[in-house]
Amino acid sequence: MARGRKPDPAALQDAKGNPGRRKAAPNSDQAGDVTPPPVKSTAPRYLKGTPLEIWNRIAPELVRMNLLRATDYNALAVYCQTVADYRAATGKLKNTSKVYWTDSNHGRLQRISPWFIVQQRLVKAMLDYEDRFGLNPAMRQRIQLQLAQTPAQLPLTSPEPDATPEQPRQGALGWLNPQGHA
Repeated sequence: MARGRKPDPAALQDAKGNPGRRKAAPNSDQAGDVTPPPVKSTAPRYLKGTPLEIWNRIAPELVRMNLLRATDYNALAVYCQTVADYRAATGKLKNTSKVYWTDSNHGRLQRISPWFIVQQRLVKAMLDYEDRFGLNPAMRQRIQLQLAQTPAQLPLTSPEPDATPEQPRQGALGWLNPQGHA
């Protein structure tokens, strides 16, 4: 049985700093360590072709910036597929116009190309995913600012005290009789 007080978790020790200026012992094996495990940037098996190429270009950078977690794999895979679909729709529009003419009972009408509509919807989806992953400069700054302002949740913090103070008990032996009756 170990003697002395139980050592603080690594996160708490880091938050306290080192006021004694003594060399700190490594604490990575303590049970209170809250550092998430490293995330691999390997793509899901179902990504093939262009989406896989996009994954291999983006995922390592997101891991380096600490913005990719294992729970984000499917969302990033959908983003990669969306970018690949956008490229395909843009390729279809390269040799055609964004509008075309049709004849109907009401006369000659100009209509929007379905490929242009698909392309615009894919742009919207890509922008939404880029915001989630911090792939544009403005959102990256906002995400990093939020991470910096998030207070550290230390395991030994006590809840806030009750706002109403406890009323003093009557008499010298009031602690024996909580109702205050003698």
